[in-house]
Amino acid sequence: MPKSLGFHRKMDNLIARISLLYLQMVQMTIRWEKRLNKDWEKGNLIWVFWHNRLFLFILFYLKFLKGKKFVALISPSRDGELIARVGRKMGIYSIRGSSKHFSPSTAKEILRYLQRGYHLIVIPDGPRGPRYQLKEGVLWISGFSRVPILPLNFSVSRYKIIPSWDRFIFPLPFARGKITAPFTLLAEKKSNWKEIRTKIEKLLGGDIENQG
Repeated sequence: MPKSLGFHRKMDNLIARISLLYLQMVQMTIRWEKRLNKDWEKGNLIWVFWHNRLFLFILFYLKFLKGKKFVALISPSRDGELIARVGRKMGIYSIRGSSKHFSPSTAKEILRYLQRGYHLIVIPDGPRGPRYQLKEGVLWISGFSRVPILPLNFSVSRYKIIPSWDRFIFPLPFARGKITAPFTLLAEKKSNWKEIRTKIEKLLGGDIENQG
């Protein structure tokens, strides 16, 4: 193995460990307000949220979802590798592929996990945007698997914005968190995808400064 590759892997592992330790600390101080659809208790779903709310989802997962069967569709980029490493430390499996295009083998792997009862995590504007624009891959997965989509709208009262393409939200301790996910949608017919896509984008919300 080249020395540079080994160094990058060690750094990625260190960053993943520090990130998770920080989020575990914040999770102990945050207070949540929930409006969450109960369908996830009855069967598996496709959980979607915007890329800039990744840390907010992790906080919510650590508090309420730990131990549930989750697998995440994660890009094969280096950023994706960091996310996959954090996920592994939380017990979340990963499938490497884009939320826009994925290979037949990736599609088969996704369907296998869904058939085994796993919840699937998809970040529909990742890995590089455009911000707040849902890619159709998640609609294909829902339509083909007949598994509903649960759009998650996260906000938090104390945060910093990282000046990245997605305006990444970095949560601070002692915040009030809010999750709104009132209902699920099934992308049953391709003729309805445009309407469903618009509904999901609206449910996922926009810039956090504009949310109550």
